[in-house]
Amino acid sequence: MVKKFDKVYQFKISLKGITPLVWRRIQVPATYNFWDLHVAIQDAMGWLDYHLHDFHLDDPVTGKQTRIGMILDELDPFDDYDVVPEKSQYILSWFLAENATARYLYDFGDCWEHEVKLEKILPKEKGASYPRCIAGERACPPEDVGGVSGYEQFLDAINDANNEDHERMLEWVGGSFDPEYFNAQEVSFDNPDERWSIAFGGREGIALPLLHARNSKKFSASTAGHSVEHDIKHDVEAQQDLTRTTAAATANTLRIDMLALLNYIGDRELKLTQAGNLMLKDVRAINELFVEPKKLDYELGGCINKLRTEEEVYRVWFLRILSQKGSLTKIQRNKISLTKTAKEFLKKDPHDQLLQLFTAWLTKDHWGRWLYWPEVVEPIMHKAYDVAYYLSKIPVGVSVEYDIFEQGLLNTLRLGFATDDPERAKQFSYIAIAQAILEPLELFGVVSLERGKDKYGHSKVAAVSLTELGRRFLVG
Repeated sequence: MVKKFDKVYQFKISLKGITPLVWRRIQVPATYNFWDLHVAIQDAMGWLDYHLHDFHLDDPVTGKQTRIGMILDELDPFDDYDVVPEKSQYILSWFLAENATARYLYDFGDCWEHEVKLEKILPKEKGASYPRCIAGERACPPEDVGGVSGYEQFLDAINDANNEDHERMLEWVGGSFDPEYFNAQEVSFDNPDERWSIAFGGREGIALPLLHARNSKKFSASTAGHSVEHDIKHDVEAQQDLTRTTAAATANTLRIDMLALLNYIGDRELKLTQAGNLMLKDVRAINELFVEPKKLDYELGGCINKLRTEEEVYRVWFLRILSQKGSLTKIQRNKISLTKTAKEFLKKDPHDQLLQLFTAWLTKDHWGRWLYWPEVVEPIMHKAYDVAYYLSKIPVGVSVEYDIFEQGLLNTLRLGFATDDPERAKQFSYIAIAQAILEPLELFGVVSLERGKDKYGHSKVAAVSLTELGRRFLVG
């Protein structure tokens, strides 16, 4: 519901890096927060809103450069991203005078940078509907075209019938694309609260923007006119899918082991070491509760090697960190205990529990924090939704060779590893994609991995396939 307002903020949105300029002029209520402004920018520009975004601007009081964006759980004390939550920040507190500007970044892979400039603060017009787009020029580039350079190559291809990519690019974009076309009268705006509800609603406590919600109007149009028989068949198939995915979630050992961890903590406060790890007696006890306990003490060379730290038991360490990032546990005065969120989590059905854990890992955890090469993994840490989108395009059950999967994902993320040694670059890519992303996804049951051997005889991911459960988690 739009709050009452009597002032209107007029912004000019300019997409940087493209000549001639792609721009829009919009007017929005002065009561808008930055999420509301984000939705207005998306709709006016013509983006589909299925990538991450944020705003960068100077604090009008301190002058400090500030990042305002999306935080999936604004109350999570363990969220260490330096982001101010956009739904709690209102544009009137940041854009204090005309000509104030902000930088709006959309799609951290393609890196579409916009200048957001406050042109005027106007009185609300009687009878006018806000937000509204009053002017603009040129079409918005297609999603996932590859940023400024990719867009230039795309235009070259569709405008040159002799270009080897001409037909492929035209088919990809839907048959035709006019970069000069824009009509402000055709812009329609979604309700920001409804967009938020679609993206973060549904299952209580789960904040994963489902990929099918990226353009709800298209979804509605494409499903209109289906027959009753089609709808009944669809409902039956959907119920069968849900039955299978619920069974998979129920049997998932990561979820079962998380329940063991949480139930072990129970109403107690477990003391932690100075390094913030669980005490060894607790590590041993929790490990024994797992579906497949790890052998902690072993003989090597006539000596008994005993457990020295929690970090040696990957499963315990992984789940303990995940419980913190998912707001299931909290640490105070060097003691770990359950949160209210954990007690609600324990009452949920297995499907919702596993989805909540997967969401926490995908969107809030720093992938690769426990790998030996965190600097290799760092470039992918803030690209959760791009990874999810790429995965969602794989048909369920289709096995994709790992090398093809890796190269496609690296291209999607616009990532490469700068080194003169091709073997080292390949090693870095494998750490970032296979170890930091795919192997945890396998734990959640989102993907199935086939393994082979590398030239040294070590186990290596050979192929990737998306599971039914993974498809349901990613696109609903």
